[in-house]
Amino acid sequence: MPEIRYDPRCRQGDCETRARRPSKAVLRRRRPLPRGSTPDFGCEHLLLFLAAVRRARRLLSSGAAGPWLEDRRAGCRNDVVVPASPRDDPYKGFNFRVEIDGVSLAAFSEVGGLENETAVIEYRVGGEPNTVRKLPGLTRYANIVLRRGITQNAEMWNWRKNVIEGRADRRNGSIVLLDDDGNEVVRWDFFQGWICKWEGPALNARGSEVAIETIAIAHEGLDRA
Repeated sequence: MPEIRYDPRCRQGDCETRARRPSKAVLRRRRPLPRGSTPDFGCEHLLLFLAAVRRARRLLSSGAAGPWLEDRRAGCRNDVVVPASPRDDPYKGFNFRVEIDGVSLAAFSEVGGLENETAVIEYRVGGEPNTVRKLPGLTRYANIVLRRGITQNAEMWNWRKNVIEGRADRRNGSIVLLDDDGNEVVRWDFFQGWICKWEGPALNARGSEVAIETIAIAHEGLDRA
């Protein structure tokens, strides 16, 4: 650090700290600055500040600064490494599998209707504030909607035909979500399901789409395993 020289042109009134000015003998010992060098600041309060900094450095090096000073310096450090939280990416919605009792080939291109809703019952008695109590009512499960391309496999149609003929063919099944490696990660099980609706494909001689059939399964419960 270059030596800070006192500027004799700086008057005492220009300094924030009213301190004793150096004697004339001290000023005479100051060597003139080389030509082209940057002039140093000469205010007395700056000299006092540098002296305080040197004293603080000596205290820190000797270990006599006290815990209060060490804690203050530790609070200003920026080298503290905070461990990052583990990354938890959501699963993708295009890897899944459908399992239904009695159906050997349940390959579907789209699944919907994984939904349940509980009705809200409003109730109020006289004398209460101007608010309404809300009580849970019946829980209803939406129909599970499955779509797939039509093939020679007629297992879903035969299941629907049993219901049409008056036979309550109730079956359990599962919707299984898979990760990128094909491993099972989430499973939704439905219970006592039967096909309540079947819809055939929309045929168009000028189109190039796959012939899709749609079925809706009514069930009595949905649980995440």
